[in-house]
Amino acid sequence: MLQFDIVLQKENLRPLGQVHASMHMPTHGDFLIERLCAAGLQLGLVFGLDDFPVRADLLAHSPAQILIVCGADQHHSDAFLKAWQGVQTNHVYKILITSEPIYSPLAFWVDEYRNSGVVHERFIESFMPDLVLFCSRFDLEPSLRKYRQSFQRAFYSLADPAFFTGMQLPWADKQQALLFMGKPMAWMYSRLAKGWSRFQQLDYFATQPRIPFTGYVDSLSWRECYQVSNRYRFQLQPRSGYFFHTARALQCAVTGTVPIILLPSPDVLPWLQAEAPMVRPGHNLLVAFDGEYEPLIDILADSTRCEQIAAAGHELLALGTTQESITHLVQTLQSHFA
Repeated sequence: MLQFDIVLQKENLRPLGQVHASMHMPTHGDFLIERLCAAGLQLGLVFGLDDFPVRADLLAHSPAQILIVCGADQHHSDAFLKAWQGVQTNHVYKILITSEPIYSPLAFWVDEYRNSGVVHERFIESFMPDLVLFCSRFDLEPSLRKYRQSFQRAFYSLADPAFFTGMQLPWADKQQALLFMGKPMAWMYSRLAKGWSRFQQLDYFATQPRIPFTGYVDSLSWRECYQVSNRYRFQLQPRSGYFFHTARALQCAVTGTVPIILLPSPDVLPWLQAEAPMVRPGHNLLVAFDGEYEPLIDILADSTRCEQIAAAGHELLALGTTQESITHLVQTLQSHFA
């Protein structure tokens, strides 16, 4: 039986009040463990990003053939790599699952030395994975150009219908309101300097009088986010590292909510299509541009049209679900170890 050790994108050592919710609440990493075990793999050691450097020596005694690492290329990477270089392991197949966009114009970028690409590539060249799963389709081609066939690569979706355990509310029972779940201040540095900040975008919708706005900054698990989304007709995707954020947009497709993507200008629409080819603005989601939000709010008042957009949202699931990503991962492992 194949066995895997895993480093989850979690922080286990600090008090919960000092840890971002995404680093301690149940996320796609817990779902990954559940589904890999259901597929017949055996779970070995489980680490967080912060406790891995403390006891990385345990890997030397693990019989697991596979090591899966989540998000360490962008979070705690220096400590991870220092610990990794100091231990000999028996793993013959190593997997990195990225946690953020790497090469997108919206990805983290301060300067040529401090950016997501530099940090990612340093990690790749030290960890030397056999497979990298990218959370943005935008990253696949730049990675292939840079590293060619040095490792396999595939897309990894951050949304799945299995995260939603309730019944989808009928359109008439959803609140005629805008929803946002997340941090109001984030993604302040990228190569795409034009456009409003996330805070400016959210402040506009929070203060305009035409449609109610609800913002959640509470600690919500991934499953709880689906329950909240289900109660609203519209959910905002403000500025982030993604043009199309599966964790938000596909979540809406599952709950029957209309995703609204806020972009700097029409100039970036080709990048949205590159990240999500099945997107059809005005048909299966809505797009609005910074400083031009009044036409969007006019559309939101048209209940019949918006209900039709919500009904077409299931088309977005063609981008792929977490379960489909895991199925591909299992097939890759089975082929490698056949």
